[in-house]
Amino acid sequence: LYTSAPCLRNLTASELSGAIQRYGALVIDKDISDQELSLKLDNFYDEAYIMIRMNEGTPGNIEGGELTHITGNLYLLRAKEKSVKIEIR
Repeated sequence: LYTSAPCLRNLTASELSGAIQRYGALVIDKDISDQELSLKLDNFYDEAYIMIRMNEGTPGNIEGGELTHITGNLYLLRAKEKSVKIEIR
């Protein structure tokens, strides 16, 4: 499993419950231009994991988080701040 999906997190049931609560409370506001994807995360606590599909372009510099390529045009965003900006190339 870890060779197929190395970005999976090892969480206890209690930690997973907290992660689900944090994700469920998120309100995501996105703004997309030709050069940038901007996300504002309301109800952000300390970190959030969000799947991002980039149908146009590829990601460049990232502010406020980390991006992990999953497959094709699908990425996993680990948001570390309530505002995330992803450059689009």
